Amino acid sequence: IGAAGILTAGYMTYIGISRPGGAIILFVLGGILAILSITDLVLKTTPDKAAGRHGGRMGGALIAAFTAFLATNVHIGPALLIWLGPTAVGTPLIILGIRKFYARSGKKT
Repeated sequence: IGAAGILTAGYMTYIGISRPGGAIILFVLGGILAILSITDLVLKTTPDKAAGRHGGRMGGALIAAFTAFLATNVHIGPALLIWLGPTAVGTPLIILGIRKFYARSGKKT
């Protein structure tokens, strides 16, 4: 899965650079995907920690998608709140969710 992520990241980065108008979002997200995929290949997470890592990444993806939605569609209110609000609310919820998962399953984080 890590190798597939690296290939996808390379393609995303290539498209982000090669487009005449620039597709900066593909370039940035491709870079993030490359870092995460390389980390997965190098660190080799144990299966009991993989669920927490997956939950954290899925939560982070939700925060990113929600932030992108707000930044694109909401044109009232302070810009700082629109850009940082989802992270300020979502990060503690992700941490709580992962802790609850591990507490319920009896595993340590």
